[in-house]
Amino acid sequence: MSNDTVDPQYRAAVLRHLPLIRQAIYRIGIDTVMAEELPRDPRNRVLDVDCVVLMIENVLHGRVALYNMNDWLEGMDVDVVLGEDCPPSAFTDDRLGATLDHIYDYGTDDLLSAVVRNYFEQRPGPDAGLGHRFGHRRPICDRLRLT
Repeated sequence: MSNDTVDPQYRAAVLRHLPLIRQAIYRIGIDTVMAEELPRDPRNRVLDVDCVVLMIENVLHGRVALYNMNDWLEGMDVDVVLGEDCPPSAFTDDRLGATLDHIYDYGTDDLLSAVVRNYFEQRPGPDAGLGHRFGHRRPICDRLRLT
């Protein structure tokens, strides 16, 4: 196959662990907490959680710059990296900055506490939490006083 027949819109990008990272983020429940707690603007094409997932994946992929993210995504299979309905052009520097502002305004400690609390509340049964594995009788969420 010659280079004349290759579609210049696409470029090879090794996704490595990025889809697994996205699934871990959703399993933890960051998306649920952020959807409930952070403000939404109907004019935005992507949610704050989509921006957070992208920033985490960006850093874990070895690209530590948080600017020109839409350029980094161009040519990647964004449906695999971020899920459906997340166009690369939506991840502008201004949109990512607005997400960081929302997180700062809410409080990073409060948001992390809400994520941890949500995670442990969603765990099935009393034997499924970390507390049981480490010999604690009370759920770890109660011990951390995250309520």
